[in-house]
Amino acid sequence: LIQYVANNRLSYNQIQTEWDNFCVHKNCVVTVSEGEEIVTGQFIGIGKIGEALIKTETGSITSMSFGTLRFEGGKE
Repeated sequence: LIQYVANNRLSYNQIQTEWDNFCVHKNCVVTVSEGEEIVTGQFIGIGKIGEALIKTETGSITSMSFGTLRFEGGKE
C-alpha cells in the first residue's frame, strides 16, 4: 500500500489543474468566516497546502486554511 501511494502521488501542479477543472466557485465572490474573522473577496484558487486564496477589494491576497466558505454563484 505504501509503495502504491508513493508511486501514484500527484504533484502540486497536477492537483491544482484538477481542482481548477472542477472548481465551481473559482473567480466568484466568496465569504469565508471563522468566529469573528470574516473575509470577502474573489476566490482565485488554492495554495500549496490546500488553503483558499481570496483576492480582497484592496487587491491583496488572503490565505484562508480554515472556516466556512460561502458563495452566491456569480462571477466577479
